Amino acid sequence: MNYIIKKILCGVIYIISAILLSGCLRQIDTAESLFAALASSVPAQAPEPRPESVKTTAPAASSAGATREPSPAVTPSPAAQIPAPTPSPSRTPPAATPSPAIPEPSATPEEIDIENESDPGQRERGQIIMPEVIYTPDSRYGSPYDADGQLSDKQRSWYFMRNANHQPPDAMRDFDIKQFGGYYLGDINQKRVYLTFDEGYENGYTGAILDTLREYGVQAAFFLTKPYIKSNPELVARMVAEGHIAANHSVNHYSFPDLSNDEIEYELTECADYFTEMTGAQMDMFFRPPEGNYSARTLYTTHTFGYKTIFWSFAYLDWDVNNQPGKEAAYNNVINNLHNGMIMLLHAVSSSNTEALPEIIETILEMGYSFGSLYEL
Repeated sequence: MNYIIKKILCGVIYIISAILLSGCLRQIDTAESLFAALASSVPAQAPEPRPESVKTTAPAASSAGATREPSPAVTPSPAAQIPAPTPSPSRTPPAATPSPAIPEPSATPEEIDIENESDPGQRERGQIIMPEVIYTPDSRYGSPYDADGQLSDKQRSWYFMRNANHQPPDAMRDFDIKQFGGYYLGDINQKRVYLTFDEGYENGYTGAILDTLREYGVQAAFFLTKPYIKSNPELVARMVAEGHIAANHSVNHYSFPDLSNDEIEYELTECADYFTEMTGAQMDMFFRPPEGNYSARTLYTTHTFGYKTIFWSFAYLDWDVNNQPGKEAAYNNVINNLHNGMIMLLHAVSSSNTEALPEIIETILEMGYSFGSLYEL
């Protein structure tokens, strides 16, 4: 009897379980249908475009050797829009307004920078800071180039034209020497005078000249040959110690248009190197061509070695030791030709210059002029 009852109960339980399971399955189907209906009512949205990867520079390791771990990638918000990068404005400077230029052959080399706006007082001895401004030759002058486009090697001898009204004199117009680092005047808008001496050999007067310059506090430029440096180390050392410019006048005092470029290099570097060997100082990077002879090629070549070529706006026949004009004539020659920006060439072998120098300096100062440095050019 008990066995029969157990079988009946098992059957009832089975039937009830089947009924309950069937109801659950129907509910699940209903829920899935409901979710499907809701999903079909929402419009589909296109995926956001993936932003391009950006390359970054890896940070340098610290002094302790530690490295920085890479940051995890960040997924952008679906609604975020990555704007296209805005191009940077052009950095190309506007074209400069061309200055009047000399017509040149088609093979004209690039013009040479020569302007310099740096403070002369900040330079060290022997240092020429090459300028940033490109110099345009004065169109009133001729061309330094031959018909084939090469720099002219025609020898020229420097000259200037005096005037009686204390105005800066005109000078050679074959071509504009300034485009190749050549100068014969300082600032013509200022009452400024630049005193220079050529020293090819010693005639016993340089010591007295240095005494006068020290007494009046005037700086001068001395253009020295190698033989002069070798024969007069004490005077050269004194020039350096007393703050004067010690500049290059070559080794052998040859006419530079007669020399090759390699020979020009030797004349410049050998003189400068020997000066440094004797004094421990660097030679100031100014050059005066022997005998005033030059060509477009020699000026260009000299400038490529860092030199400024210094001509003059005043000189007179003072170098002939056997035909000295005397103190008064030397004084009158200088004062009667005084002008703004004057680059004065005197020869230190002249007894007349040496005797007149104190009065020359006094009168120049009394007339409202001051003495300048070639580093102002």
